[in-house]
Amino acid sequence: MAVRSHNSLLTKSSAFSKILASLGFLLAFLVASSASALNIVSLSPSTSVTEVGNLVSVDLNMDFDALLQGGGVAITFDSSVLSYDSFTWNPMLADEAVFRCWPTTATASCNENLPPSLEIGWGVLFSAALTGPHTIGTIVFEAIGIGESALSMAESSGFPGEFYDTNGNLIAPQFQSASVSVGA
Repeated sequence: MAVRSHNSLLTKSSAFSKILASLGFLLAFLVASSASALNIVSLSPSTSVTEVGNLVSVDLNMDFDALLQGGGVAITFDSSVLSYDSFTWNPMLADEAVFRCWPTTATASCNENLPPSLEIGWGVLFSAALTGPHTIGTIVFEAIGIGESALSMAESSGFPGEFYDTNGNLIAPQFQSASVSVGA
């Protein structure tokens, strides 16, 4: 009888261990899934206040857990409130210049719709994948009218298009847009 009781305890202990192991794997999967959800393209600062005639600078940033091969954004704004002035690439960005989509250069595959829609793209092919936080560059607008302009972002529809990782898998980033308020 004592042996039978001991075996029952071992069986229950073994089942309990399997349940704990399964829960451990599930927890590891959930943690990994939530970490991979950090694929963000943002504009900062998120809000700016200025007066007509002033210049306003906004940084375009990325923070990817995925190993980014490339992609691009289309940024729209109210052209009665803001006028696009310039864009400067971050000199520390380790992308490949050949894959850049400049916001003022209209080509057959990039920036077909010039302002109030700006397309900015970046990527790598031969260099190491882009991952982690990076400032892509700085966009400068001139405040030309009183009001508020949202700076809205979406994936660019032309080149370079959607975001992909180094295995060719589509990445769906979260976009954090910004706004500029212009007073008299």
